[in-house]
Amino acid sequence: MNIKGGDCEDLTILLMSLLENLGIKTYLILTEDHAYCLACDIDTDDLWQYIEESIITQVSKDFGQKEGMNVVIEDGSLFILEEKQQTFVLDAGHLYYYGGDGSKFTSPIEYMNIKYEVSSSQPLTIYIVPSITDYELMSDGRTFTHYPTCQKQNILRISDSCDGLTNYGGLILENDNRYDATVDLNTKFYRYYSAYEFLENKEITYYEIDNHKCIVLDATAGKYGYPGYDAKPEGEKIAIDPVTKEYIYLK
Repeated sequence: MNIKGGDCEDLTILLMSLLENLGIKTYLILTEDHAYCLACDIDTDDLWQYIEESIITQVSKDFGQKEGMNVVIEDGSLFILEEKQQTFVLDAGHLYYYGGDGSKFTSPIEYMNIKYEVSSSQPLTIYIVPSITDYELMSDGRTFTHYPTCQKQNILRISDSCDGLTNYGGLILENDNRYDATVDLNTKFYRYYSAYEFLENKEITYYEIDNHKCIVLDATAGKYGYPGYDAKPEGEKIAIDPVTKEYIYLK
């Protein structure tokens, strides 16, 4: 406790002591080169939501630190947030584009939601497009692609979104007026990051002892460990009752 550390045996014994004081029956598991414990009579049906939340939270921390991104969790989902606030003058008869290069999202990014707020001194038309190429085509007066359900016309003030985009596209503002427009624009791009690759094939490992379901708790499972995580150490597994000192060989 004082040095804030220990090996697998130290941490397992500490964990068992805490659980036993809470009234939870435990067993010490010893293998050839590892030690962990079992916790009995735990409702595994309720565990999954906590397991998923903890793993997604850890993924968000790691991804944010690694990529320097602003990572947020909303409604249990993980998003990479790109946000920009700006005030500018959009000249009469001109376009403005903010967004990505149009690249198609690949795993682990699955899709993007765009949320925006616009306030303008002149009525604008708003387009959401799949690529900067569409902005360039529109600038040249040529046919371009956009999402018709997300188009807004004659807008002075609006707060809206366009969801489920599979390309890193963006937003076009069109000032088709005789006068310049002063524009306040706040955009938020939410790229959905799939954490399922960290959740797939996860299972809660448990053993039946005296008609009690006892789940694996490994105090050294690491930051992606969870209740029921089993590293499947090699060799024979012996469960020791800390009270009766009884030995049980697990299969």
